[in-house]
Amino acid sequence: MLHTQVPKAYWNFALSTTCYLINRLPSPILHNVTPFSLMFPSTPAFSLTPRIFGCTCYVHILGPSMDKVDPRAAKHIFVGYSRTQKGYVCYSPATCKVPVSADVTFRKNLPFFSAPDPTPLSTSHPPPPVLRPVIPVTTPLPKIPDRAPTLSKPSLIHAYTRRHPGFCPNAVGFDLCRSASCCSGTRINRSSHDELCLDYEETFSPVAKLNTVRVLLSVAVHRHWPLHQLDIKNVFLNGDLQETVYMRQPPGFETTGESRVRHLKKSIYGLKQSPRACFDRFSKAVQEVDFTQSSAYFSLFTRHRATGTVLLLVYVDDILIIGDDSKGIQAVKQHLSSVFQTKDLGHLRYFLGLEVARRSDGLALSQRKYCLDLLQDAGYSGCKPTATPMDSNHKLCAHASDTDLPLQNPEYYQRLVGKLIYLTVTRADISFAVGVVSRFMHAPRISHLQAVERILRYLKTALGQGLVYKTASSIPTLVAYSDADYAGSLDDR
Repeated sequence: MLHTQVPKAYWNFALSTTCYLINRLPSPILHNVTPFSLMFPSTPAFSLTPRIFGCTCYVHILGPSMDKVDPRAAKHIFVGYSRTQKGYVCYSPATCKVPVSADVTFRKNLPFFSAPDPTPLSTSHPPPPVLRPVIPVTTPLPKIPDRAPTLSKPSLIHAYTRRHPGFCPNAVGFDLCRSASCCSGTRINRSSHDELCLDYEETFSPVAKLNTVRVLLSVAVHRHWPLHQLDIKNVFLNGDLQETVYMRQPPGFETTGESRVRHLKKSIYGLKQSPRACFDRFSKAVQEVDFTQSSAYFSLFTRHRATGTVLLLVYVDDILIIGDDSKGIQAVKQHLSSVFQTKDLGHLRYFLGLEVARRSDGLALSQRKYCLDLLQDAGYSGCKPTATPMDSNHKLCAHASDTDLPLQNPEYYQRLVGKLIYLTVTRADISFAVGVVSRFMHAPRISHLQAVERILRYLKTALGQGLVYKTASSIPTLVAYSDADYAGSLDDR
C-alpha cells in the first residue's frame, strides 16, 4: 500500500490479497510447500497471473446496448483476487462498484493514486485496439480551400480515419485523385459536423418496429410458417454513393511527399448517407426477385406467388424471413448471398435481444439474457427479490420535498428507465410501473430511483418470463381489465 500510495481505507482489500498470496508461497515450516497445495493437491495455485496491488487497470465493458462510439473499458484500481470465481477484483471510485472479471488490461507501472495517466482513455471514445497500433502521421495534409459557390453538387473530405485508424482503403474501392489541388472547392469536414442539404441530402435508419416483429411472429405461429434468419456482413460497405465524397488517406498509407485524397465509390461506416445507400441497394436486390416494399412499413417486403407467400423483414443487417414457400425461401437466400456476403443463421432463435423458442403449442418470446445483463450492469444481480413491481400505496409525484432530493446523476436514472422500456416488449407485467417512472426522466428524485430499484428487484423473481403465442383454430377472445384513478394523481390535483 505504501509503494502504490493506496489510502488506508483499502486495508480490507490489502489484507485479503496478502492472505491469498501467502497461502500460495512456499513456507519453510512446511518444508518449502505451499499451504494451498496441502489443502488442494490437485488444484493449481494460481489460476490467474499475479498482479501488482493498487495498479491501474481497465475492465472491459460488454454491455448489450453499446454502440460504436461507447468506451470499451472503464478505469479501475486492482484490489485483489476472487475466491469464488476465476477473475480479478477491481474497484471503481467513480461508481463505487467492485466488478470481478478476467478480461482486464493492467498497467503495472502506473499506480492508481499517483500521477495522472499520461495517456488516459477518453470517456467518449473507445480505446485503441491493442493488437492494431495506430501508425502516427508524419506528413500532415495541406489545408484545402473552402467550398466554392460555383459547385453544383456538394463534396466532402471525410476524416474517416478518426474512427477506423486501421482501415484499408482497398476494401471499399475508390479512385486515386491526382492531388489535393484537384479537389479545390471542397472542404475538410467530419460526418458529425455535416450539414443537411449541403453535405448530404437525406438520412435514413433501416430499422423495423418491434410491433411489426411481434405481428409477423404471431402470423407465423397461427399459419405454422417456419422462421428463418440471415445476417449481412459489413452491411454499410455495400451501398453505392450518389454524392461526391473524398477521404483523407488513413495513417500509414500515405506516400512521403504526397498530399493525395481518395474518391469514395462505396459507402463506409461513419457517413450519414451510408444507411440509405446500403438500403437502396438491398431494396433493388429483393425487388429483382418480385418482392414488393410495403407502403406502411418500409422495412417489410412481401411476395405472393402461386407456390406460396414469403415475407421479408429488415433490421439494419438482420433479416427475418417467413412464409409457406420453402423453395422460394431457399431461392431468396441464394439470391441475397450472390449479391451480398451473408450468413445463414438457420431457424430463428435470437433476434434483436428477443429469445425465440418454438413449442408444440406455439412460440415463446422472452428477454432473459437482456434481463440478466440489465441486472448485472445496474449492480442488482444479487439483490433480494420482491413480489410486486410497484407499491400500490405509494404515490410518486414531481413536486419537491425536504427529504426527496434531486439525483446528482440523472443520467444513471435515465439509462435504467430506457433499458426497462425496451424490456416491456415481452414483459407486460412491468409496463404500468415503467410507464410511471418514465414520467420523471427530466428531473428524477430519490423516490423515483427507489421505485426503479423495486422494479429491478421484481425482475429477479422471474427472469425468463415473457410472451407466448399459441396456435388456435379459431380467433381467440381478448379479455382486458382497466382501473382509472384520476383523483389519485398528486401532480395535477
